[in-house]
Amino acid sequence: MNAFTLEALVEEFLRYLQVERGLSENTLSAYAADLRHFVEEVGDAVLSRELVEQYRLRMGASDLKPRSVARKVSALRMLLRFAYREGYIETDFGTGLEAPKLPKRLPKVLTIQEMENLLGFPENNDPMALRDRAIFELMYACGLRVSELATLTLQDVDLNEGYLRCFGKGSKVRVLPIGAAARRSLETYLHQGRSLLAASGSGEAALFLSARGRPLERVAIWKILRKRASEAGLAAPPSPHVLRHSFATHLLEGGADLRSIQELLGHASISTTEVYTHVSRDALKEVYVISHPRALKT
Repeated sequence: MNAFTLEALVEEFLRYLQVERGLSENTLSAYAADLRHFVEEVGDAVLSRELVEQYRLRMGASDLKPRSVARKVSALRMLLRFAYREGYIETDFGTGLEAPKLPKRLPKVLTIQEMENLLGFPENNDPMALRDRAIFELMYACGLRVSELATLTLQDVDLNEGYLRCFGKGSKVRVLPIGAAARRSLETYLHQGRSLLAASGSGEAALFLSARGRPLERVAIWKILRKRASEAGLAAPPSPHVLRHSFATHLLEGGADLRSIQELLGHASISTTEVYTHVSRDALKEVYVISHPRALKT
């Protein structure tokens, strides 16, 4: 076996995830926090199956939520698989390490009417309103993650052809069609809003700009959505990811097949996309209960 310390092993694993797997900074930060928690808990102890299982038992008995425990177990299993593959340990101690069973969480979605309310901006030439409407239209039309939206540049959008290019997880590139409504909102923003915002900045190439002409950051997009959702009268402010979930669910309910939705969302596995079939079934059941003359009869 190669000589190593746990702390050095974790740092090497994180470099591997960054360089070879191309994971985002947010994902890397999550892995780093979970694995450094393991290092802090076990200290300088020799890595062994007993050590790993005792750590798992302590987490299960702690105040950590099951989802947090499951995430830490997953990160630890990946670290141990990496250590075994690279020759640091002779046995993969993570094999068989069980995570707590978690109930499947269905994604929250907006109804079509709620989306219409959110997108019902007053007709005016306010550059901020033009920008915000274009943001929401584009997220809903393309199923974009907030990180993908925040990194879009002017060169990533082709309004003549009606497509945009975005960089997803692991720097994977997707080319997505832009629907007619999103296309109109984006054209209006570019012609009447962005130039005014850019005038106060330094010639940034980012597609969406702040009031100071700087690239709009992810946190700012969250705040904008919360503000606009409140103005639209939505009961609970949605996260940007809810717009992505709504995109997928409404496509499925409209007749799109799962494989196409998988490609549009940029999911590596079809099983990730299949969660939307459960959402669609729930909506179908509601329609059935309301519509069928004997659905509520006992």
